[in-house]
Amino acid sequence: MTSSQIKEGATNMTQQSYLRGKIKFVIFIIIIAYLIAYLISIYLSFPFFEDILETVASLSRALCVIFIFVIAKKLYDIFYDLCSYYKTPTKIFRILEFYFNNPRIHLLSWIIFNIVYHIIIVFYVLPILKWKPAHILLNSVWVGSIGIAFCFSLGSIIVVRELVNLLQSVDIFDPSHPDGVGGFRKLIKEAIKGFSFTFIGFGFIISSVPYSVYYEQIFIMMLIALSYLLFVDIITLKYIFNILSSSKYKLLTKLKLELDEIERKIELDSLEVLDKFVLKLEKLEKELYFQKVQSIREFPITFTDIINFVSALLGIIPILVRFLFNF
Repeated sequence: MTSSQIKEGATNMTQQSYLRGKIKFVIFIIIIAYLIAYLISIYLSFPFFEDILETVASLSRALCVIFIFVIAKKLYDIFYDLCSYYKTPTKIFRILEFYFNNPRIHLLSWIIFNIVYHIIIVFYVLPILKWKPAHILLNSVWVGSIGIAFCFSLGSIIVVRELVNLLQSVDIFDPSHPDGVGGFRKLIKEAIKGFSFTFIGFGFIISSVPYSVYYEQIFIMMLIALSYLLFVDIITLKYIFNILSSSKYKLLTKLKLELDEIERKIELDSLEVLDKFVLKLEKLEKELYFQKVQSIREFPITFTDIINFVSALLGIIPILVRFLFNF
């Protein structure tokens, strides 16, 4: 990876997410889906307002669809901002565009998830379980949105992996950066923000699953997904810590050797007074720089970051509500 490729990545990709400004359209689609689903339920003699729990679940599914697109736009903005800030190569921008800004892929995910959903409805729910599923069309919109959310999740994992690989292969450590952590502060803040949005999104997805479904297996799968999300965040922080520690140690070692060499020259009797004065100024400058590098925090997390990280756990509230209703 060359520096020209990295600069190219910062300037070539300027496209904005097609999701921007589409939230009102999504809300309109949900309202239409509700109306059509109501008419279909009446025509097929299926219960639309079966009980209060199922009604709450259907509202949760509607909110889930909206939040999937809101959170997707937020994640797209976060990743795009990070890629622009760190001048990542075009490859990462293209991955981001493919998973987050590609209506064709999103439509394909929508169709695949709906095919699976309707196969289950036609060949298992109706003939075997004898259920009369309410909100048919709304559920189709919801299932398709889950498919798009899967696409966003897969894209997020790949982009994070590429960013971590970039951190290891390119020296972006800047000891003079005003953030005090070598220029990695923005990455930390955006990583925590992205985790918060994604965690809340998982909470809405879990709470919106139909109440007639047994939740144990779904809950385990979601718990695994959340654990993996947390694992990715911790691994990213670990890499940043290793880069900071290694870069700081190498730079301090280099500066120490340079200071020792300057000190050795100053002590030479044959050196002119003016030359000694210049060397002392150089020594003073390097000592100040040495102190600045020494002050860089190797652990890039602040107390505010911890508070924000813990606040993300509020995303589990919909899950708790779901299980409280169940009991």
